[in-house]
Amino acid sequence: MPRSRIYSTMFATITTIQEPENFWGKLKYNLLPPPVKAEKVEVEGCSGFLKLTVPIVRGKIHWEPVRRAAGDACGNLITQSTFRLHEQAALQRFESDKFMRLLCINSFLKLLSLLPQRKLLQECAVIDMPAALPAALRALPRYCRTIKIITANEQKYTPFVRHCLEEYGTVVCLSEHISKAFDAPVVLHPQPAAIPTAFSRGSLVFASTAKNLYTSRLLTPEGANIPAKYLSLVPKGIAPLPFAAALYEVSGLSELSDCVSPAFRMQNSILSYSDVISMLDY
Repeated sequence: MPRSRIYSTMFATITTIQEPENFWGKLKYNLLPPPVKAEKVEVEGCSGFLKLTVPIVRGKIHWEPVRRAAGDACGNLITQSTFRLHEQAALQRFESDKFMRLLCINSFLKLLSLLPQRKLLQECAVIDMPAALPAALRALPRYCRTIKIITANEQKYTPFVRHCLEEYGTVVCLSEHISKAFDAPVVLHPQPAAIPTAFSRGSLVFASTAKNLYTSRLLTPEGANIPAKYLSLVPKGIAPLPFAAALYEVSGLSELSDCVSPAFRMQNSILSYSDVISMLDY
């Protein structure tokens, strides 16, 4: 059974310190270990974040002081990728949903905006079962002749269908059957797939994560164009992407809603926008 997530208006980063190399420094460090240091970092436009510095003593971390220092942020922690949290201390790693979804959509729309002049996609399928994306997709009909929307709530897409037809003359087909997207030449799948899903070999699939998606041509965002003033806040050893995602999702930094990826990943390859455009059917 999945654990319930602890929500707060702040997240915390965890970096560690090791004992000094010199003998006396090492002795003092182990006899009187430094406490967990908690520093509140203010960020303009949002609630900021908590920066934790955690000592490793004799190869171990004492987790209870970490939990106390994290407070309400203990359910939204960002650590080094190899760092293992202690589940018994009710510590949970932050996992992005909204930001990665937004990054996928923004990057896809930027890609389409770079198509040769007057070129349009012949067809694009969008998988949005909860019908959470109509507002984010308003620019999509500018670049497509036909759009297929796969959703379990077709009614929420009624205004979008009208917008596409009246503003751009783009035809929108609605369906609740995901199989309608399996053979589409271009598929946008911003939501994480709940169950294993496979597409045809010819489909070019854009997704926020590769988990549970199977196709030889799967593209996911590779990094993000995070403004330098926020990159400078990232603690050493912490990856910038989850840090930015937490600033947006947890701390409420709306300025990051326009972020796009500088490139795409396909398996072990990094592709530029021009590389991907050459793969599109238009």
